Amino acid sequence: MKFLLPVLLLVVLAVACKPAKVETQPEVTPPVEVNEAIPFAGDWLNEKYFTLINEKRSPRDAQEKVENVFIQIPGHTKDTTVMVYGFHESGPDIVVVKKNEQWELWEVQGDSLDKKAWTAQVIDADHLQLGEDRFVKINSAHGAYHEALILEEILFKGHYKLKGGGDVEFKNTGEVTGLGKYKYYRVLSDYLDAGLDVNQVWLGESRDSMDYYGFKSKEKSLDIYHLKCLEYNKQDNRCDQVDFGKVAYSLTRLD
Repeated sequence: MKFLLPVLLLVVLAVACKPAKVETQPEVTPPVEVNEAIPFAGDWLNEKYFTLINEKRSPRDAQEKVENVFIQIPGHTKDTTVMVYGFHESGPDIVVVKKNEQWELWEVQGDSLDKKAWTAQVIDADHLQLGEDRFVKINSAHGAYHEALILEEILFKGHYKLKGGGDVEFKNTGEVTGLGKYKYYRVLSDYLDAGLDVNQVWLGESRDSMDYYGFKSKEKSLDIYHLKCLEYNKQDNRCDQVDFGKVAYSLTRLD
């Protein structure tokens, strides 16, 4: 029995030194019944993507380097939006809520808030921080399906001189003048499919029927190419691998 006291003492000391269990408080879900105007509503483009387009002028290369690439912040907290991932897919529905004077973006399931996705920090009128990503505001036009015409705004929009004579204007609305029969254009942003091996712009007499071209863009010039098929898929009746063919239009930027 002479060893019993020290053993009991050690047990008591061990229990006494064990850290107390910390009770974690669940995050309080902000209310959703209030429908407030969002002061930073608009089209927001990841600044890294914006910089890559302005420096390298290649949507195909830029797509591979940016995940959270674009979000349309709605006008009111009751409206939903989504984060666009790499211009290839989108995430779950998101609403913007205000909690203790702080704006937050929450994922929603049905009519209920699910989990917080980002805290929004408004840096200034043209810059927004969402988590680790910084976004810039762009004044893009919107297409027939309310999609933002992003590359039309930041890459193609402007006046050009056509080699051989003639003036060409690419509008941010997806309209073009000065290219003969073509009245509309679309700059491709998603290249994650077969037959999209080079940067592409589609030209059409209407928005619903367009011809596919490749392009190379520099600060003061724009060359539009016919596409050359390198590998044709007979089963799917399409070209699985393309390259630049002959130049179709060579333009010099005026503004």
